[in-house]
Amino acid sequence: MRSRWIWRGSALALVLAMAVALATVRPLQAAAQSFLDLFHAKRLQPITLDPAAFGSLPKPAGPDAFGRFEVSGGRVQAAGSPEEAQSLLGGAPVYRLTAAGWAESGGWQVIGATQASLTIDRAKLESYLRQAGWSDAQLPQALDGATFTVRIPPAVVSQWLGPDSRRLTLVQGAQPQIDGPPGLDARFLQQLLLQMPGMPADLRQQLQAIGDWRETLPVPVSKGTVSQRASVPGALDALYLADPATGSAGLLWLEPDGSVLRLGGQGVSRETLLAVAASVRAK
Repeated sequence: MRSRWIWRGSALALVLAMAVALATVRPLQAAAQSFLDLFHAKRLQPITLDPAAFGSLPKPAGPDAFGRFEVSGGRVQAAGSPEEAQSLLGGAPVYRLTAAGWAESGGWQVIGATQASLTIDRAKLESYLRQAGWSDAQLPQALDGATFTVRIPPAVVSQWLGPDSRRLTLVQGAQPQIDGPPGLDARFLQQLLLQMPGMPADLRQQLQAIGDWRETLPVPVSKGTVSQRASVPGALDALYLADPATGSAGLLWLEPDGSVLRLGGQGVSRETLLAVAASVRAK
């Protein structure tokens, strides 16, 4: 249940940021587009988030504080084998570990496609922006009723047991898609996000460091998390992430077919993760 609420909050923040960006940028002319091609990424970029740094921003009254927020899908189905998981995915390849000494343990789960949308209420959004200190924000009438949608493709979760009873979880997903009204572009989104009121200076610097948002997937990480570049054979990019407070660690990487994979567990070394990740294959 907790992960679902985290997803709701993340999706709401994302579609709200898109809405504010659209509200403050002049409509693009020949370059106008209805699909924001933001997450066809070739590179991962960790972004450290510290909730305490946002203390100066007023807390929204709820998920509908800026309009109508809706989440659908995300049904979890158990699968007894990778073949059954593949069937639930509609025949798409399923990734699995092939390293010696590692075996499936605990079955497979398929998380159905999830969709989150925010339909803007212009008056509510204007009221919040004024409370946040953006008194000169000009929201066009056309924004009222505009809908932003984030679509998360299905994911597969599998459990693996290895030498010395070590356990790893492999999560296979895909890059999300974002739909917005005509006039929204990734480059303008980046520029406008940097002007958001209450934006912590450290977060602003991290966002500024992102080169091309159309080819970069931001990876939110909590304060204190260790993030390092890694190398997984065949991957477009990879990150090693570790939380010293909990002892959890994992690898996140992008496959050329658009898949996003995460391999992680408790008390597992970077070396072990890299060795096992090199054995992950799609079948």
